[in-house]
Amino acid sequence: MEQWLAGGSCLLSLLLVLSTIAAGWLVLWHTTLKDIGFFREIMGLNRPKPEVKAQRQASMKAEIEKIKRQHSRSRTASVRSASRPDQQQQQQQQQQHAVPQRS
Repeated sequence: MEQWLAGGSCLLSLLLVLSTIAAGWLVLWHTTLKDIGFFREIMGLNRPKPEVKAQRQASMKAEIEKIKRQHSRSRTASVRSASRPDQQQQQQQQQQHAVPQRS
């Protein structure tokens, strides 16, 4: 008899914990979580239409290309500015070591 009571109380405790978690989730969902896009996507609600999805992807690709172009411009500009002193030094050295031509 005691074993049945112990098993029943364990099962009842587990059921109480799970129902409390479920009730908490429902309260959170109805108050805040339903407004957060991440949770709506997880739950499979309001999936974007194919046209909207394609438009988002196109705008995202355009933004990525814009950033890449900006990055490559700044990188080449820094490479150019860094290489200019070296080129000037090489030209000066060549001029110093150049043998004057006789006429």
